[in-house]
Amino acid sequence: MSIDLPPMPTEDRLPAWRRACLAYSEMRQAGATDQEAHEAAVAAVQTVNAIAYATRYRSIGFGKAQST
Repeated sequence: MSIDLPPMPTEDRLPAWRRACLAYSEMRQAGATDQEAHEAAVAAVQTVNAIAYATRYRSIGFGKAQST
């Protein structure tokens, strides 16, 4: 019988995972509930993903030529 382990973050997802962990930890240390800390972690991941998307696909505003 094998045990399914949770997926490990890939290299391209590490920044989002790190930021999520930091956000969760910071919120809990500040006295937030688990739910509040979870929501902060989700928001952190969404922010990292939005920035990554914008810099990759909408790079004109970031000083690069438009990618196709």
